[in-house]
Amino acid sequence: FEQLVEKSKTDEDVKNLLSVVDILVDGKFILAQRSLELHFKGSRNQRIIDCKKSLETGNVVIKEL
Repeated sequence: FEQLVEKSKTDEDVKNLLSVVDILVDGKFILAQRSLELHFKGSRNQRIIDCKKSLETGNVVIKEL
């Protein structure tokens, strides 16, 4: 997510994309950290980010689902 925010400063397409995304599952899927108990993400290293609130506050806001 942080990389996308940084890129959005110079790339209008990325900025436009982030402006319409509500929730983003961030992070690479890692098979060794996979869990079928997780909701909306595949592995424990991934974060569910509330994009709207994160962009408003300037801080990553983790969404608990």
